[in-house]
This record gives sequence, C-alpha cells and structure tokens, in this order.
Amino acid sequence: MTPMNKKSRTAILAALAVALIGLAGCGKSDIHGYGDGRRDWGRHGTAGLVVAYARSYIGLPYRYGGSDPHQGFDCSGLIQHAYARFGVRIPRTARDQFRHGRPVSRRRLRPGDLVFFWSRRTKWHVGLYMGRGFFVHSPRTGAAIRVDSLNRRYYRRRFQGARRVVQGGPTYWRSSLR
Repeated sequence: MTPMNKKSRTAILAALAVALIGLAGCGKSDIHGYGDGRRDWGRHGTAGLVVAYARSYIGLPYRYGGSDPHQGFDCSGLIQHAYARFGVRIPRTARDQFRHGRPVSRRRLRPGDLVFFWSRRTKWHVGLYMGRGFFVHSPRTGAAIRVDSLNRRYYRRRFQGARRVVQGGPTYWRSSLR
C-alpha cells in the first residue's frame, strides 16, 4: 500500500469537514416527506450549507419586512439572512434578488438556487430550492417558515424563474456575479 500524499489527505479532510458541517444542520425532517433529516447538505458546498441553515428556521413565524431570527422573516429576509451567514451578500427584496445571480431553468435547479413566484396579490415571492422539487420559504402573514413543493398547483402556476447565486462543490466554492 502506498502512503497518501499531503495533497490527497488535505482534500479528503476538507471534504469530510464540509460533510460534517452540513450534517449538523439537518436534524429535522420536514412534513412533506422530503427526507429523513439526515441528508448530506455539505456535498453541495456553500449552497447546501445555506439550505441546511434556512431549514433550521422551519416553524418560525412570518413577519412582514422581517430579516432577523429573533423577530421573524419575510420571504426575502430569510434568503438574505441564510446566505449572509455564509458570507454571500445578496439584495434585500425578492424583486431585486430576481435580478441577482445567473438565470437557471427549472430543469437544472440545484440546492441553494433561488426560486421566484409572482401573483397580483403578493407580487414577488422567493424561496430556497432544496432539491427533489422542494423549497423552503417564509410564505405570508399568519404562516410559518415551511417546506413546499414546486409541483403544487399554486406554485407551479406562479413560477417565474430561478437564479443561482453561488457556484461550486464541497471543496471549492465562490460567490457568483454581484
């Protein structure tokens, strides 16, 4: 057996560290049967860690204009706060977030992508894609942060597009265009 070189050992340790960090935020299972709560979010790099962090707020009440975990979040406040936790700056409002990052087709969505909806009543709405057709979001006054399916008729009919704000995998990531 040949000894492992320093570069290989460092890469393996870095991947393991990211995986463990990702698992730390995944103690909850969602009510929609998305998973068993043990998904390895770390394999998706920064975006996966952002998803795990946003999921930790499931159940926190919606608050109009909210951008603080102690007071509550509105939809764009949750997204901005989750990304800021990992050093990625994005605009505050859903409308401005829709102009940020790179457009992504619905078929090419990856965990961490922002998904956008529009209706006459609520105007712009944003959620954070988790994978397998699910997203986490802060829906409206009187509701709490939760997981929903992009395939629900309500969201399917109002889907406007998606944006990717970070690129990369577990051992390499970077913020995208500002």
